[in-house]
Amino acid sequence: MFSKISELILRYMRRRRWRNDPEGYLRDMGVRVGTHCRIYGTPEEVFGSEPYLCRLGDHVSITSGVRFVSHDGYRDWE
Repeated sequence: MFSKISELILRYMRRRRWRNDPEGYLRDMGVRVGTHCRIYGTPEEVFGSEPYLCRLGDHVSITSGVRFVSHDGYRDWE
């Protein structure tokens, strides 16, 4: 019961931080962000499991539905 409540509180706090300061939120995730970036969509959808491998320059716009594949686990077996 307590874990579900704390999970809901954390989710609410993340969403609020994302709305108020998206560039700061991304920097906390490890993304290197330039100035004046606009990102539509949630950061979990856009940056996947390894956001620290992504770098955005200045004046970048990313629309919803875009996903960065920073590491797909590919191995060349030949």
